[in-house]
Amino acid sequence: AFCINNAEVSVWAYISEFSYPEDVKNITDLLDTIDYVTEEAVGSKNQRVVYGNELILNRRRREREIAQEMDVNVAHENFEICYQPIYNVSNGKYESMEALVRMPSRTYGMLMPAEFIPIAERNGQILRIGDIVLKKVCRFINENRLDEKAGISSVSVNLSGMQCIQTEMAEHLVRIIDENGIRHSMIDFEITESYASSDWDQLYGNMVQMGRYGINFALDDYGTGYSNTSKVMRYKYSVIKIDKTMLYDAESNIQAYILLKHTINM
Repeated sequence: AFCINNAEVSVWAYISEFSYPEDVKNITDLLDTIDYVTEEAVGSKNQRVVYGNELILNRRRREREIAQEMDVNVAHENFEICYQPIYNVSNGKYESMEALVRMPSRTYGMLMPAEFIPIAERNGQILRIGDIVLKKVCRFINENRLDEKAGISSVSVNLSGMQCIQTEMAEHLVRIIDENGIRHSMIDFEITESYASSDWDQLYGNMVQMGRYGINFALDDYGTGYSNTSKVMRYKYSVIKIDKTMLYDAESNIQAYILLKHTINM
């Protein structure tokens, strides 16, 4: 540690190792790879040496191309929404739906959220994508009269972590719903457990405020490693979605089966 003005300051070093010309061909490749492996090292917290290779370089280039295409897609609101119906085993009816966003790419085809959403969160486009998705969902509900013709009581829309901590999230999202003439209870907002694990007071305030409008919240991916019963009790969730890994493990592991059974009962 360095002592600066009576304060100790620690500086960490991350080492990247590359082979030339096998891994990097020029200075641009080198800088791209260093950027990427530094992010990887910082994210892992305990990995001090990161080895660069062509695979990492190609991944970095792919991310950059996706980010460039994302800017164009956002400007033209060019995102596709797929709808997954949710079946109620108690009455044998489809009662709700989940909206799932996809991003068309000229280079890579239809991209799944697991790939482009983290990029959108890093470059700040996630807020605009969230608005685009909600607007498209509202139009879909209107055009197909889901509640009247199909008996669908609600459509779930995923919220990103960045959306959850916006100070005016509640007013902003309610305004979009109202502008499209949608009944508030037709929209459920879904938050993944990893986002909800940070105990954000802002998230809690937003949930309480939106609850006054009759908007419900669901917790997704419960049981993926951040499960905290006290947070489940604190936040105003109407639905808790158990992660599929718990279900899969319960098929072959008796301990997992017992845990799943009691989690459902809880």
